[in-house]
Amino acid sequence: MRKSLVLFALAMVGMVSCAAVDTIAVTYEGGFYTKLLYDWTSDASGDAVGLTAVPVPGALWACFTDPDDVAVPTDNYDIVVKQAFTLLDDSVHAFDVDLADSNLLNRDDTASQHTNLFELVISPLAGMVQIEVSNAGNATSGRVELYIVRNWSEITGTLPTGGSNAQLLQWASLSEGKWVTMSQDATIADGGAVTVVGSQGDFDLGGDDLTSSQATVNVFNATPTTINIGGVADVNFGNGYGSTGITAEPDGDLKLDGKLYVGTEAHIGHADGYAGNGVSIDLGVYSTGELKLGQVDYLQGIATLYGDDGNLGAQFTMENAINEDDSVKRWGLVANSDWEMTADGVVVFQIDDVTLNAEVTNDLKVKGNDLDIGDVGGFSGVKFAPATTTLDFYIDGVKVAHINADGSYSDDV
Repeated sequence: MRKSLVLFALAMVGMVSCAAVDTIAVTYEGGFYTKLLYDWTSDASGDAVGLTAVPVPGALWACFTDPDDVAVPTDNYDIVVKQAFTLLDDSVHAFDVDLADSNLLNRDDTASQHTNLFELVISPLAGMVQIEVSNAGNATSGRVELYIVRNWSEITGTLPTGGSNAQLLQWASLSEGKWVTMSQDATIADGGAVTVVGSQGDFDLGGDDLTSSQATVNVFNATPTTINIGGVADVNFGNGYGSTGITAEPDGDLKLDGKLYVGTEAHIGHADGYAGNGVSIDLGVYSTGELKLGQVDYLQGIATLYGDDGNLGAQFTMENAINEDDSVKRWGLVANSDWEMTADGVVVFQIDDVTLNAEVTNDLKVKGNDLDIGDVGGFSGVKFAPATTTLDFYIDGVKVAHINADGSYSDDV
């Protein structure tokens, strides 16, 4: 008696009124799939229920829904898929679990829709299939095509056997996988970070971009001591040179748009004992070049030129054009044993490093202001005033003689 009551209760839970249950057409197509076709019409409650007459074993694959364009269902109507079994009293019990896992809810009232269920949920079934439509409105219609794959390998695919250390299982094709041998070990964290362990492994992007969703990205940590970027091709930072960026060329040229800021020291050529090649800096190749040292008001600018502490002294040259003859400098300053100023290759002014005497090769002409020779004002010396063309002689700050512009002489003692 107790067993009969239990069976009766189960039947009541899963049964819908016999008059409200439609029969779903079952067709077998191909060697792997079963198609269920349910053309439904809702009752006054907006519901419709269809049931297959035979078990349909397999797993859900895809579903196609098409609302009627005359008896249009209510927008966002719902479809659920259940599996049902025949009880001992020949009644049918449908389980409450939606095999489609809510992926067929909220269907459109006018558009046909296709859903690949195998991409969203893997739902195996063994019994009959019951399709329930709800919230569709009174006397509306539509079609449900449900595809069930009968061959389990179509769902799970064919996984390769074997495998060994440093191999990764990779997608090969639909439902197929393959082993990929890695040159080094790799660790993929939950957050998606990839760590390649080893010293010889290459990371090949295959022509794709290396992207990140983070605002700050550290490409290398503090462990590497030498980082090589690029080889025989240009390396662009930003958009590259010529388009608001920086380009490092294989021949050693570094080109940038904008300004170069150096916080402390910039070593070019010989730096800290590094025996590099000679280096030239061109300012204003195509326009006016300007070299600024320090900053107005509060920072000091210092330019220091070094020689080799031998025959080659520090040299500062100024040329008339970029194609100037290197053997004849237009203007130059050379600090070797003496300090020399040259013009067109000729020394025009020299200061001896021992006596500190200054020599002018040709005439010395002073225009505009007074010329003081010695220490005029408190000691002895000579003062020439170009404005009046006069020459005065001083001893201990006292003018003792005067020569006028006409050559006349006066003694002021």
